[in-house]
Amino acid sequence: MLYSIQFLRGVAAILVVLTHSLFASFAYGNDNSYLMNYYDFGKFGAVGVDIFFVISGFIMAFVTRFDNVTLKKFVFDRVIRIVPLYWLFLTVMLCIFLLLPSAFKNNELLTWNVIASYLFLPSYKFDGSIIPLLGVGWTLNYEVFYYFIFSFFLTVNREKRFIFVSLCFVVLSILGIIFEFKNPILFVYTNPILLEFCFGMFIFLLYEKKLLLNKSFSFLSLGLAFFLFYLTIIYGTPSKFETTKFIVFGIPSFLLMYSLISLETLGYKFSRFICFMGKISFSLYLSHYFIVRFMSKIFEHFNVFELFYYDDVSTFIFISISVFFGALVYWYIENPLNNFLKSKFKFKTKLNQGLI
Repeated sequence: MLYSIQFLRGVAAILVVLTHSLFASFAYGNDNSYLMNYYDFGKFGAVGVDIFFVISGFIMAFVTRFDNVTLKKFVFDRVIRIVPLYWLFLTVMLCIFLLLPSAFKNNELLTWNVIASYLFLPSYKFDGSIIPLLGVGWTLNYEVFYYFIFSFFLTVNREKRFIFVSLCFVVLSILGIIFEFKNPILFVYTNPILLEFCFGMFIFLLYEKKLLLNKSFSFLSLGLAFFLFYLTIIYGTPSKFETTKFIVFGIPSFLLMYSLISLETLGYKFSRFICFMGKISFSLYLSHYFIVRFMSKIFEHFNVFELFYYDDVSTFIFISISVFFGALVYWYIENPLNNFLKSKFKFKTKLNQGLI
């Protein structure tokens, strides 16, 4: 595994946790956050999802670069990687809804939304939003759909495979823009954000053909990515389903990843701690929602927020505790569970570092 990919996964995970921690601190705290008041920074962390999608596009191309990857092997690894842990946290969320409905301001459950959440199918919640029971799971709906389309072309030549997958996503995106579907499944699976997976596959082709940047252009590309990200903070960030999101967040994510991979091939090293964040990113991504919500309630109940003038202090605490528990989930649940299932089915695999 490339360390630049792990590093970027760690950055993406922290950005997502940052956004959710910021909103929780701001909502329950003193209504005084420097980061939230700095233009649109509070929503900027959502770019972590777009970075994840670009990385995932690269990873699927990377792990299937040899032609001996069968459909069974590919599907097995994807299922083992995502389904058990997600279903575990989804079930925890369902139990909380049923046993402690007072923990939520809006606690109405829709049967189909619960079922669809387990099936990775987009569906409406009671408030009209297209979000699974466990909110962060909306990204997994895209991931699973990408795996589904990708698996169709496993038997064809690699470069043709990437072309076919990209053409599928381009056609779906065009249909989504033209028809603006209201059905949640059609709406989600025709969103141009799908093209971010194509960005990742394209980076893999550049990596495989050794068409990478030299030192000067790597830092120039990195600087351009940061500049484009900064513009989104100043002029506003797109919502999760906004049509332009694959451009506003996707293009700088492409530049960022391309730059970092190029720098790694030039001998540059990356922070071990952030790389570790990448290693536990799936556990952190799924578990942090519970930690942030729980800590927000505790801080509110015991008036802890009043100890800090800026809510950003609470945000930092939430992030730190989320990372700690994310590591525990990885060490004691995700990794042992994955190893157990692999040994149980006696299906050895190399796809042990996929993306969410």
